[in-house]
Amino acid sequence: MAQTKVLFVGSGAVGSFYASVLDFLPGVEVSLFCRSDYETIRQKGIRVESVLRNRHFHPKQVLSYGQSSLQEFDFILVCLKALPQIQLQSILHTYVTAKTCIVLLQNGIGAENQVAKEFPENEVLGGLAFTCINRLAPGFVQHIDYGQLNIGSYSRRNISPAVQSLQQLFESAGITCQTSANIVQARWKKLIWNVPFNSLSVLTGGSTTYELLQNPHTLRLVKEIMAEVMALSEKEGHLQQADTIETYIEMTAKMKPYKTSMLLDFENHREMEVEAILGAPLVVAQRHNMKVPHLSSIYALLQQLNQKNTTSSELLPTS
Repeated sequence: MAQTKVLFVGSGAVGSFYASVLDFLPGVEVSLFCRSDYETIRQKGIRVESVLRNRHFHPKQVLSYGQSSLQEFDFILVCLKALPQIQLQSILHTYVTAKTCIVLLQNGIGAENQVAKEFPENEVLGGLAFTCINRLAPGFVQHIDYGQLNIGSYSRRNISPAVQSLQQLFESAGITCQTSANIVQARWKKLIWNVPFNSLSVLTGGSTTYELLQNPHTLRLVKEIMAEVMALSEKEGHLQQADTIETYIEMTAKMKPYKTSMLLDFENHREMEVEAILGAPLVVAQRHNMKVPHLSSIYALLQQLNQKNTTSSELLPTS
């Protein structure tokens, strides 16, 4: 039986966790591209402390800028932070071949469109991770809760064979993996959660998801921000279920207290995904001439915090 060869681009929390999951499947070879932590992972591999199963694995190949691969990949899963200065297309051009399916497992909206234009002959999938994962140190990731994925084809707008194949891989590894015939709609749905919890966790001085829900004032603000994002989604033609907001509140209330990825980036003086999570929907609002006062305010505040908090080394070009 031919092996499925998978490259994860990004050795942060999400990339490391899902790479560790697939690495234990028979018939799957997992390689990893690192923007950082290259030497640690090359020498020691990756340790994952998980509520599902603790794992320690060494990728088939550990790659970084300027390094070619010894093999062609069936899937490339992009798990990088969605930051403006990351030259994703440059990374992908090194590893994409005619048979490669590109999967964007990232936050925000709009990334699939850019990659599909750059690689018109390759199928592009979008993926959403619903999970609580933190990178605690180079090569060390902690998985706290959840873990399910939602994937769908951006190129074909249906449940394609590539989507079915990737779903089967994750399901075989014990990860719940749903499929979506409209991944853009699914991206907007996740954004309804991401915008309030990521932004308010930073702006309130380091609140966990639990703390944001326990305070009646921040709970009300969470719901109002969700309503703005949901209205934008529907303006774009991506209707959401009427109970989406309450469902998210209930789901988050059951979650273990969690520091969002944006908060962890802020605390560690790393650049936050402000443009991907808040800037992109704000552009949509401007295009439709919609008033989104909460979104506009938190974007302005976080953009300023991003500039002040990020170290100069994080702003240097990455390729």
